[in-house]
Amino acid sequence: MFFILSKVLGLLLNPLVWLFGMLAYGILSKNKRRARIFLWVSLFTGLLVSNSFVASELSRRWEIPLQAAPDSLQPYDIGIVLGGGIVQSDLSMNRLIFRNNTDRIFQAIQLYKEKRIRKILISSGSGNLIHRWWPEASLTRDYLLKIGIPETDILVDSLSRNTHENAINSAAIIAKQAPKARLLLITSSVHMRRAMGCFSKAGLMCTPYPTNPVAGPRHYDLSHILMPQATSLQTIDVLMHEILGYATYRIAGYI
Repeated sequence: MFFILSKVLGLLLNPLVWLFGMLAYGILSKNKRRARIFLWVSLFTGLLVSNSFVASELSRRWEIPLQAAPDSLQPYDIGIVLGGGIVQSDLSMNRLIFRNNTDRIFQAIQLYKEKRIRKILISSGSGNLIHRWWPEASLTRDYLLKIGIPETDILVDSLSRNTHENAINSAAIIAKQAPKARLLLITSSVHMRRAMGCFSKAGLMCTPYPTNPVAGPRHYDLSHILMPQATSLQTIDVLMHEILGYATYRIAGYI
């Protein structure tokens, strides 16, 4: 029930839903004064959430900043990579298609090749309400095998549907495989705050290794400050999803 409710709330927080809702009310309302108010508010809201400077600044306040690659004498035993739309499969072409958050797995591969992590744990089932069977972790494992990473160095959790389950299932695997392992947690900067809370609650002490941040170096180009950008809507949507997720996880006792 929590899984379904979280997905529904996530859809309702999409900024396009707010905009279309306010526009529809403004157009259909028979109260002319109220209609004007909603139309102006929808215009202002649209300009605000499509502004890349605003989106970057809001993300900067929430994201965990990037860190240098670990350079300790002793490498981490396991790098835990959290999924989230990293890879899909075109069954008709028998090809893997990399989409969102691919920086997570590519950073893990680099860390492994540089011998800074000894094993890679991929934690990702299907977080989709419709395609509940989608085996993202298994597809990612297949890719790692194809590029030469030994099967003995790959651990897989293909059952997790959300970050809470990522932590619980990863803890079970690590307790069985390597209970004293030094752990590196690899996920997006915007997702790291919630992920660290869940893994700490599950009893796993991890070092964070954030990836693919939204907020890069601050700059003041006029196009960045003034021009509406469609990508900013997606940034705000992801940010709202993470803030809602963090709040609901605290209420549920997951962090």
